[in-house]
Amino acid sequence: MDSQFQYSKIVNELENYQVAIDAHSIVAITDTQGVITHVNQKFCDISKYSREELLGSTHKIINSGCHPRSFFKQMWGTIAQGKIWNGEICNRNKQGELYWVDTTIVPFKDRHGMLQQYIAIRTDITQLKQSEDHARYMALHDELTSLPNRRYMQDYMKQVIASNRSNGMYSAMIMLDLDNFKNINDTLGHSVGDSLLKMVATRLLLNTPQPNSIIRLGGDEFLVIVSNLSMQYEEAHDAVLQVANKLKTELNKPYFLNEQSVHTTSSSGVFIFKDFNLSENAFLKYADMALYHAKGNGKNCIAVFDPLIEESIVLKAKLINDLSRALQHDEFELYYQRIVNDSQQIIGYEALIRWQHPEKGLVLPGHFMAEIEKSSMIHEVGQKVLNMACQQLQAWRDIPECAHWTISVNISVGQFRAINFDQEVIQLVHAYGICPSRLRLELTESMFYTDMDSSIAKMHRLIEAGFNFSMDDFGTGYSSLNYLRMLPLRQLKIDRAFVEHISENPRDLAIVKTIIALAAALELNVVAEGVETLEQFQLLKDNGCTAFQGYYFGRPEAL
Repeated sequence: MDSQFQYSKIVNELENYQVAIDAHSIVAITDTQGVITHVNQKFCDISKYSREELLGSTHKIINSGCHPRSFFKQMWGTIAQGKIWNGEICNRNKQGELYWVDTTIVPFKDRHGMLQQYIAIRTDITQLKQSEDHARYMALHDELTSLPNRRYMQDYMKQVIASNRSNGMYSAMIMLDLDNFKNINDTLGHSVGDSLLKMVATRLLLNTPQPNSIIRLGGDEFLVIVSNLSMQYEEAHDAVLQVANKLKTELNKPYFLNEQSVHTTSSSGVFIFKDFNLSENAFLKYADMALYHAKGNGKNCIAVFDPLIEESIVLKAKLINDLSRALQHDEFELYYQRIVNDSQQIIGYEALIRWQHPEKGLVLPGHFMAEIEKSSMIHEVGQKVLNMACQQLQAWRDIPECAHWTISVNISVGQFRAINFDQEVIQLVHAYGICPSRLRLELTESMFYTDMDSSIAKMHRLIEAGFNFSMDDFGTGYSSLNYLRMLPLRQLKIDRAFVEHISENPRDLAIVKTIIALAAALELNVVAEGVETLEQFQLLKDNGCTAFQGYYFGRPEAL
């Protein structure tokens, strides 16, 4: 009785173990040839095959083709020796869907040590593998555009360089960005900006010969890698420019976002390479330098890197560092060029910035002012110039023969567009106790090409405070007459380009006469710039000009 009881107990325990295993795991038993002799319901559920279809078959029925033959050869080699095998296997169900299982195969032997069967116990890990795959994908792709990211680029570049090495062909990088993306983001909102970036990514994919080579570096900056162009540099150069021009054309087309048309342009920097000894950072640096050069050429451009660009950028970087130091060490000063009436009496001066460089001596603004205007330094430098001009007006204030003189100060686009520019200028003249009409603000037409309404409103606020405005370099822009009709000006300055040849060129003289007559009709004062000879002075005076400036009356000087 006891032995029978013990036997029944063991049978019950085994049955309980089987129930527990069946409830948790996918189970299959095969003979030594791999023929399936038993499957549980979970095996049927995950494979989508019925028990009848599985029994008598082998596991080839669910083979996904994802593993090489060597994988299964190693597995069979292990279990044929009576050892337990464990690993992850990708299978394919009856409906063609892939699934992953963590598998343990246990060999069973009889009392003589002969293999009788194999029991495979599996756990479904499909969701885990999908999560891992997703995490791996996200690590290599941009979340917003789904394009490959900078980390992906590292591996991709290794492949391109290996290909260059083996076939001797040139490849190229095209680094590009949108020219006014920040304005779109600021005015239309970040959601519109994100939508725009997605549309840019789509256009790049549709118009690049190697779509998997498009990378989003960050922000509105993208990289296109075009490989295997040609063994000849000239052919590679022409081929990549063809791609770059096509992308530029497509990216410059209007974008329709939130039921409105958004326009933007793009700039591109191209670096053509075969050298596989460069580092990843070097590749990006040269493409970035070319992009920087394209931006410097007025945007909406394509620039191809060459060593001269690197030299130019290094010099510009040094210049910017020197300018920053110059600000800190107060190396900027003002020189003044006199403005006279038709009797050659001084009526005012134009303030002209100079840089007293510790090594180079006096540096003229043509060598540095463009870089200042493109940087955030323009606000600090502009403020410093206004301060120095106001100090000079304050010094003249109590000298009878000087008290009526004016100082004209050139105001840059970036300086004028600062939100609080008008308030700062008003506060400045009050602080120095000078008459606002003695500080004449010189503007150029270019600052009115965009946002004219707010610029005019700012001018009116300053006019109400007592300031006067002059338009510098009149006649060199594109819409001068339209601006004259709309802008609250008191003075026009005839550009030196028209004055230089009035003695021998009747057309230049005719243009100058027209400007003087137009100014008189609009009740505006006129100053002729660049007067260098007595003949020029006399011609201008004979034709009604009443104020003059130029080397004939004196060069700029420190007062």
